[in-house]
Amino acid sequence: MKTVDLKWLLEETDTALIIVDVQNEFCHPDGEFARRGFNVAPISRIIPNLSALVNAAHTHNVPVIYIQNIEEDATDSPAWTARPDGDENISNSRICQKGSWSVELYGLSPESRDFIFRKFRFSAFFNTVLNTFLRARKIETVIVCGLLTNICVETTVRDACMLDYYVVVPEDACFTWDQTVHEMSLSNIRQFFGKVTDTETIIQKWSK
Repeated sequence: MKTVDLKWLLEETDTALIIVDVQNEFCHPDGEFARRGFNVAPISRIIPNLSALVNAAHTHNVPVIYIQNIEEDATDSPAWTARPDGDENISNSRICQKGSWSVELYGLSPESRDFIFRKFRFSAFFNTVLNTFLRARKIETVIVCGLLTNICVETTVRDACMLDYYVVVPEDACFTWDQTVHEMSLSNIRQFFGKVTDTETIIQKWSK
């Protein structure tokens, strides 16, 4: 049995665009991860692709959903704050804190017709209202992009698949620090969880 066709997913199913964690903490030169020595400069390459997807989604009446990682004392369990975060000797403690500059979106400006949902773990579906929102709108396919490919994007993709959504990931609208890890994550998604394509292909198929 063959998998479903990308053309059919993008042209025949009800679709939503989900943009994950494009926030100052991860993207800005003054964010925590830049201070830790991660090279955030390449992130600027995906911003035009994200913007192009948003513009095309607006044109074709595809809901645009921004996901913000926002953490606080109420959700910061001891295990969560003590886990490794990019280095086995650096803990997750106090990133993306509620009300701070770090949680603000980077390089993107949602419109009034767009939707913004908060998450406080890797998956945009874990203990959030995202699934209820999508089901209420009879969404069948989710296009997931943003940061980081191997962490919050892939975890969201995994949960979307487990919740019986079709999944599409534009590889040139996702980013992680290590290109090899980026490619490995995309390979994993391609083999087990959904379709991997690029921004231009999605926009072209929406335009048919």
